[in-house]
Amino acid sequence: MTATTTTPRPTPGAEETWYNGVDEDCSGGSDGDRDGDGYDAEAAGGDDCDDDDATVNPGTPEDGGNGKDDNCNELIDEDPNTTDSDSDGLTDAEEGELGTDPNDDDSDDDSLNDGDEVSGGTDPLDDDSDDDGLSDGEEVDLGSDPTDTDTDDDGLTDGDEVDLGTDPTDADSDDDQLDDGDEVDLGTDPINPDSDGDGATDGQEVIDGADPTDATDGGVPIGDTGLDVDEPKDGGCDCATSEAPKPGLIAGLLGLVGLITRRRRS
Repeated sequence: MTATTTTPRPTPGAEETWYNGVDEDCSGGSDGDRDGDGYDAEAAGGDDCDDDDATVNPGTPEDGGNGKDDNCNELIDEDPNTTDSDSDGLTDAEEGELGTDPNDDDSDDDSLNDGDEVSGGTDPLDDDSDDDGLSDGEEVDLGSDPTDTDTDDDGLTDGDEVDLGTDPTDADSDDDQLDDGDEVDLGTDPINPDSDGDGATDGQEVIDGADPTDATDGGVPIGDTGLDVDEPKDGGCDCATSEAPKPGLIAGLLGLVGLITRRRRS
């Protein structure tokens, strides 16, 4: 008969058995972090090289003179002022001051290494430094500014523009003379220059006082006066087709007037 082993029922105040996956004492802490430093032990699948010492873990800067591998990088007493354990462009001492992880080149997992974030003005501990809905790495790829929520100053955050399909680096994505933010306020489509399909761009309709969301309001296409080419303007005569009086006719009329005058005198 095979003996079976039972796991003690979790009970507040009970003795904790570490690394067995059970929180026996109901403390709510990780069963893999005996020293309570926030890093699970290597024995529990973590990266804390000494789970009996809370001052030793991957997030601790190297002391440089205590004979310990303080930051668990397998080096003892290296100079933190010259050592860059994660090759991110920041020394371990600098990372200690910043609060970043000296053994992780991208502490906030935004696809930019910590050194590049410091030199670029973003926060290496915040994956979205300007809180616009896009990670700093995504903004660098897009060409938008990871320290400016509205790179093109069109009234929409960079994140909102990506969601809408507009260009966060172009204030007028569809080149219709209206900024993307204005189009959202008007209810027009910021990626369609002629939202109502009436032949006039949204911007031109606004200039003309027409409704860019209504194709039946008489929107006039750019370059069109709204008049037929052959239609007289202002209700007057058609100067292009009217004939001017002929010189011979004028001379004949003057001669007739002279003849009548001479007859009256005689």
